[in-house]
Amino acid sequence: MNLVTNNHLAGIIQDVVKQYPEIWAHLSKTAQLAMKKKRRISNPLEDRDKLEKRLKKVLGSQFDREGKQFLSLLGTPPDIGNVPNSFWAKENVLMANAIMPELLGISRTQAQGLADQMSIGVDWGMINERAVRAARTQTDTLIQQFMDTSREGTRKTWEAFFQQGQSVGMSVGEYFESQGMTIGDLEAMFEPYFGERRAEMIAVTEITRASSLGEQALVDEITSQNPDIVFTPVWETENDDVVCEICEPRNGKASGDGWDIEVDGPPPAHVHCRCALAHDIGIRE
Repeated sequence: MNLVTNNHLAGIIQDVVKQYPEIWAHLSKTAQLAMKKKRRISNPLEDRDKLEKRLKKVLGSQFDREGKQFLSLLGTPPDIGNVPNSFWAKENVLMANAIMPELLGISRTQAQGLADQMSIGVDWGMINERAVRAARTQTDTLIQQFMDTSREGTRKTWEAFFQQGQSVGMSVGEYFESQGMTIGDLEAMFEPYFGERRAEMIAVTEITRASSLGEQALVDEITSQNPDIVFTPVWETENDDVVCEICEPRNGKASGDGWDIEVDGPPPAHVHCRCALAHDIGIRE
């Protein structure tokens, strides 16, 4: 009998005994040991490349529109003071409405995929509630980061550009004209905040986060209803040629062995992280 079959039988025993505790006394010692033995389930994100391209496209479209509106508000001659805070607030609402359905879909898919590997019954209404809350929190946090980075970054970029003009008493218009700058030059100046590279980095990172949050929603619901079931997270890298120095030492290790879920948190460990978690499932002794 191979390891996969043993794990599957152990899981069935665990699930049955949880529902019918009186069975425990009638199990053989071998069966009791099998039930107590942890089994590992892993739920790799399917079609990751496709999901990344989709979210990158959504983000890219939003950034493109936002960048064009930003340049328009700068005016002629351009001045960062022409861009009101209300612009960023409005853009954040539009961005949130665009990305939350994408993140929530990934979270739900991962929760379902993990549940499919277990025969423990769950209330999908409660799972969905947890997933929605997690997606909303993720979106709100991400949008706040967008606003802080874009608003402060564009302002500092502008100030760095215009600093030399100010030092000689030139107005914005005079300095802009003296540099012979074009709209294309302005676009290039602010491209890091509205360009494809930013969209791609965010897409990869937040898909990883949504995947982790979806699985955690399932784990939290199961353990809230079954406190004797223990899930121990195990770090899994992509195992490609670009595993970083943060994630590589954690690969294949359970929380408590060189990393701690309570301290380090689940993936992503950094921007552009594609890691995931497996779970060792056992019964609390």
